Amino acid sequence: TVQLRVASSSGGAMHVGFNGPSNVWKAVAVPGTGGWQSWNTINVPVTLGAGRQLMTLMIDSGAVNIDKVTVVSGTTTSTPSPS
Repeated sequence: TVQLRVASSSGGAMHVGFNGPSNVWKAVAVPGTGGWQSWNTINVPVTLGAGRQLMTLMIDSGAVNIDKVTVVSGTTTSTPSPS
């Protein structure tokens, strides 16, 4: 899950993309939050493949203030360490 902490006076639209093994592009609607410092967190579910990822944020329309982006795992897999 990509967590986007955003603020926007009137809302907008953007895309979150990952290049590399995943090749994922997700459209994201950004709601109006009422001001440039009125923050809202948007959760965007993504499925990523193993390996290095290059993340891109693209603003399609409107004006969006981005505070931070966090990628969190919905599931974890463990690999046994060799003995």
